[in-house]
Amino acid sequence: KKVTHCLTCGLGIDYESVPSYTFMVTIFDDGPENYHDTGILSVNILDENEPPWLVLESLMTRSSPPQPFRVVENSPGGTLVGTPIVAEDQDDRSILTFSIDPVSDPGKRFQIHQLEDLSYPFRAQISVSHLSRCDGRTTCIDYEEQQEYSLEVVVMDSFGAKHRARVPV
Repeated sequence: KKVTHCLTCGLGIDYESVPSYTFMVTIFDDGPENYHDTGILSVNILDENEPPWLVLESLMTRSSPPQPFRVVENSPGGTLVGTPIVAEDQDDRSILTFSIDPVSDPGKRFQIHQLEDLSYPFRAQISVSHLSRCDGRTTCIDYEEQQEYSLEVVVMDSFGAKHRARVPV
């Protein structure tokens, strides 16, 4: 017997939007008796861990390119840098954590910490590191030493999926 029709999907399938589909299917026999039967076909979608993403609205302006965060040199440890960074994850039951990739900040001049509780939306704030963390210098931020930084902020969900974004300071 030959198959004359197959069930295909022309759109993306997203577990978080629709976790299952139910179809009424009728099949026909091509014989002289023209037998047919109708039944229910259920398709359950398996959840996949999508990576979280960073929302850097605070860097977005109507001009291009985005404006960097600003911080005054010689700022003491704990000084806030820019506005909070927001991260989202479409997966349920996921807790997000933030970090700064040490390759992008080898002098440990900046740190990032989670704001509020561990619930949606997830927010974190970049700040100037305390002196004990940035190699015992007299200041972590010295304009004469370096005028710009390109921090790579990493957000990771509780299942290990990561997203990275450059944050200019």
